[in-house]
Amino acid sequence: MIEATSTLLRFYNDKHVLSLLTVMVRPPRYRRIQKELPEREVITEPARRSIYDVLQTNLKIAKRVCYIHRLMYIGEHNFSVGDVVEVMEKNYKQTNSGYGTEPLSGILLHYSKYFCCIVEGSEEAIAKHLHLLFHTHEKDLNNVKLLSPIHHVKARFLNEWMSYYGRPPERVEDIDAESNLENSMRYVTECCEKLYRFANAFISDQMKLRAAKEEEEKDDEIPLPGSKPRSRSLVERDIYSVHLPEIKLLDFLTSCKYLKTLSQYYKYYEYIGQSQDYRFKTWPAPKNFVPYDIFDETYDPITDLPVAAGQAPVIHKEDDTSQSETESINARTET
Repeated sequence: MIEATSTLLRFYNDKHVLSLLTVMVRPPRYRRIQKELPEREVITEPARRSIYDVLQTNLKIAKRVCYIHRLMYIGEHNFSVGDVVEVMEKNYKQTNSGYGTEPLSGILLHYSKYFCCIVEGSEEAIAKHLHLLFHTHEKDLNNVKLLSPIHHVKARFLNEWMSYYGRPPERVEDIDAESNLENSMRYVTECCEKLYRFANAFISDQMKLRAAKEEEEKDDEIPLPGSKPRSRSLVERDIYSVHLPEIKLLDFLTSCKYLKTLSQYYKYYEYIGQSQDYRFKTWPAPKNFVPYDIFDETYDPITDLPVAAGQAPVIHKEDDTSQSETESINARTET
């Protein structure tokens, strides 16, 4: 028995036999075949753009800082031919003095009694232009009517200020002063279209003359047509007479009851409308209360609390009551 076990041990101790046994006992290895899986289509969420991002992109494409607005208005003036040009040019220079995002520019068409104006610029520049116009020369301007406010214009007419003294043709047709709203708006459209055609023709001629002046390089200045009023004969015809609004048309529009005055439009920049409910002072304050009069005199809701909406506030005088009580007590003690 001892000899049999020793032979078995010798047999298992042999390296060659052990290697054979491990090969027989070890489970077989299978080679993994890696299959090429198709690539997954990664769905990325589109970048979310706010309205502010779209606004910034559009302004960058247009090479602007803010939107440009355009006002077209007409009216009567009491200036002389040269003074009205000087007044409007001074207004233009004062408006553009100082800081501004988009400067004021425009064109002035003036007659002996009437004037037509197209101004362009930022909201701040237009508000400053109207402020200087009404606070300085309000007495010399009459029946100034707003034809059309145009917001977010695509491009300017020009980047400076120009003026032209025109001689309009005579209108044969008589305009009914009591025209209804529909007919009145037709005349407004007619006037705006004529001003647009005049501005395009006048500005293109000015640009051509300036280009010719730069090419010739002459020392003498070439007089620009319309820059200064010149004496004309009765037979001479204005070169832009086809595009100029007639006197009868301007006379009707300045007295039209359907058109808003420019002073009313100017007040929109200064005054923010509020509901009638916000004018009543109540306590506790409603959740939708908007403090429009924060720069007025101070208002204490504790001492100046009104009894009801719309009534005068009840002011409690604590010092006077306490003083009267002390006086009554002193009188009783003396007696």
